[in-house]
Amino acid sequence: MLIATLATLMLSAGAIVTGELLRMTAPRAQVAFTALHEPEPGPAPVRAPAAAAMVRAAPDPEPVPASDPVFDEAHLDVPAEFSEIERLADDLRNAGDAARKITILGTASSESITLTALTLARLMVRNAKVVVVDLSASSPTIPAVSVDPAAPGLAELMLGEVSFSQVITKDRLSRVHLVSAGRPGSDPALLQSPRLTLAVDALLRVYDHVILDAGTASDLPAELLTRQACAVVVPDPSMTADARHPDVRPA
Repeated sequence: MLIATLATLMLSAGAIVTGELLRMTAPRAQVAFTALHEPEPGPAPVRAPAAAAMVRAAPDPEPVPASDPVFDEAHLDVPAEFSEIERLADDLRNAGDAARKITILGTASSESITLTALTLARLMVRNAKVVVVDLSASSPTIPAVSVDPAAPGLAELMLGEVSFSQVITKDRLSRVHLVSAGRPGSDPALLQSPRLTLAVDALLRVYDHVILDAGTASDLPAELLTRQACAVVVPDPSMTADARHPDVRPA
């Protein structure tokens, strides 16, 4: 009986203590459970600074340089000769196959004829492949504007001393290709060789326009200058304005 009574007392005391402990820890457990299942608060919002502080002060605009003066083309004094040669270049471009071979000759000085041929070529080469062939052998202009002034020319080609590719050079100021009459001191009679016609025909297969600087056309084969060619006559400057108007005619 004594043992049973002590056991009952101990069980009752344990139940009372256990209940009191559960009562004391329940609120804390509830708080812990709630905190575990609630989303964690994000970082405290950062208050944006005032707009005036957020925007970086823009640097003072750099002074804009004064623009280049705009010229009204209507008030520019364009030489009449240059406007005429531009129209001539347009006519030759529009002539198509009829102007594949262009012979330039006249009564003006050899220098004027060569400059006319070179100017026409530089205007036409903007949208075509053009080569100028010096047949007059009397003007130093072609070697002077060449990237290789000492290059051989037609005289050396007729003698068989050089190949065809060696006589073709390039203009310093444009994409125009050049073929000189030959080195200084070469025999002008070589330009009357029948092989010269074959050389020009070979150039016609490669270039859109072959411009022959024929000078006054003295001592040159007529067939070379006229066969399937378009002639441009450069008159003497002493002629009247009407007579000096550029003329383009199929030969």
